[in-house]
Amino acid sequence: MMKRFLILLALGCSLQLSAQILPPDFLCVTNDTLVWTAPNNTCGAFNAYLIFASQQPDGPYNILVSINNVSQTSYYHAGAAGSTWYYYLLSDYNCPGQPALSSDTLDNRIPDPGPIRYVSVVNGDEVEIRWDLSPSPEVYAYVISRNTAAGTTIIDTVFGGANVYVDANAAPDEGPETYFVTALDRCGNKSLVTAPHTTLFVTAGAIDPCTQSLTLDWNAYQNWPGGVDRYEILVGQDGQAPVVWDTVPGAMLTYVFDQADDGVDYCFVVRAVEAGSGISAVSNTVCQTATVVQPLRQLVLLNATVNAAGGADVRWLWAPDNAQLTGASLQRAINTVDFNDVAPLPTAIPLAADNNAPDNTAPVADRQLFFRIQTTDACGETLNSNVVGLVHLTGQALDGNKNQLLWTPFSHSLADSIRYELYRQSVGAPVRLTDSGVLTFEDLIDISQPDQTQACYYVEAVAQIQLPDGINRTVVSRSNVVCLEQAAKLFVPNAFSPDGINRIFRPLYQFGSPQFYQMVIYDRWGGQIFESNAIENGWDGAKEGRPLPQGVYLYHIKLVQSGGQVIEKKGSVLLVR
Repeated sequence: MMKRFLILLALGCSLQLSAQILPPDFLCVTNDTLVWTAPNNTCGAFNAYLIFASQQPDGPYNILVSINNVSQTSYYHAGAAGSTWYYYLLSDYNCPGQPALSSDTLDNRIPDPGPIRYVSVVNGDEVEIRWDLSPSPEVYAYVISRNTAAGTTIIDTVFGGANVYVDANAAPDEGPETYFVTALDRCGNKSLVTAPHTTLFVTAGAIDPCTQSLTLDWNAYQNWPGGVDRYEILVGQDGQAPVVWDTVPGAMLTYVFDQADDGVDYCFVVRAVEAGSGISAVSNTVCQTATVVQPLRQLVLLNATVNAAGGADVRWLWAPDNAQLTGASLQRAINTVDFNDVAPLPTAIPLAADNNAPDNTAPVADRQLFFRIQTTDACGETLNSNVVGLVHLTGQALDGNKNQLLWTPFSHSLADSIRYELYRQSVGAPVRLTDSGVLTFEDLIDISQPDQTQACYYVEAVAQIQLPDGINRTVVSRSNVVCLEQAAKLFVPNAFSPDGINRIFRPLYQFGSPQFYQMVIYDRWGGQIFESNAIENGWDGAKEGRPLPQGVYLYHIKLVQSGGQVIEKKGSVLLVR
């Protein structure tokens, strides 16, 4: 259809634009009858109403009829014969020099519809319907219909140029509501019914207390020209307005919300968004209060270290404090896989955030040990912490008055950097020997210092730990203690003279104090002559107080150092008289 704005009639007078000749108000065409209302022109005498017609919207237009009755307001076009015709009207008045305006151009078809743009739930239980205005100029109202149990029912008529309506009597929270909009002209002609639009209706399953989840389902939003680009999932918590939580593609009609927290009131809304235009439609709101089994959301083994009792201390963090646990245990292994329970841990609510537990049965001196925490919640779900492995220190005394120390790395999956400090214990404060990232060290012993002949060592691993929440911590893990003893220097003389200068036969012990000592003297036939269990007690060349004759005698000396090293010497000694 088209609108013709201005037609100038040459009435044989000069053109003056001081006034205009109004056309009839062309209302509509019904059953090939044109209907109008008379204009109010006072500039001169009425001559006729001129009706122009064409079968093409762009013309050419010819005068179909001239109506000389000023009171006539309709005309039946008998020649329309079921074809499409286009019409406009002019008023012919005796008003020299004044232009005549044309009416709207109307056709003899029913009005074009105004397609629905969206139907959307508003104010909780009302529905807003918005549509495009019909391009047919004869449309003066829109009829709104809704599907009901009795069928499609007209619920209201909207007049004027309005293109939005709110249905306050809808029940979109009980089920989908379907709407139709038809355009209406003053002759009672209605457009074809537009493609219906149906509100989104979302339902929510019960919140699973163990998975902390529920499933949302909704019907597809249909009859958008561009189709649905996406569905937005809006979530509100504890009375707050729902905000966009997630989106799913336009082909999906279900969503699993798996972040429910115990005691929180959740409200869910689904919003459809049309592809290309961005026009959206909102569903009803569905709400639930979550009652869930609160799981652990953080379980971090912070550190493991050898304690003063020769066992291990394990420190861990867990949260939240209301996690519902049915069991927790400290576990130990000789590798990173085969863990066994060591001790149960308390699980009463509220849980302490920072915790420490000893394992005084841990054989820390034997080998490297690994620890973790394992929990089981009220839903039977098992959660393991990260694994932390102790530093295990070993060593040996080398010739040249050196002690060699070696240790395993500190094992911690959250460590950003690790350095090692090796200490030698002393009478005063421990002596730090090295501070580096290496795993071995040789300590040169000063044998003139009694506390160095048997030296004890330990390693401290200093690690920077980054927790899952981004917080950095420094932890210090101490190794087992290793004590090393330099081999004693035992010198045995090959002769002595009870009546001379060297009167007592005994070995010379360079340093240290033996844990066990035994010296046995034999005659050459193997008979025992003398025995001593103290290194300071030597043989004076007598047997049971009776001096023995000059000759060669046999000896067997055995010495065990405090560190367990065994020194044995066998040989002969000459007794000189």
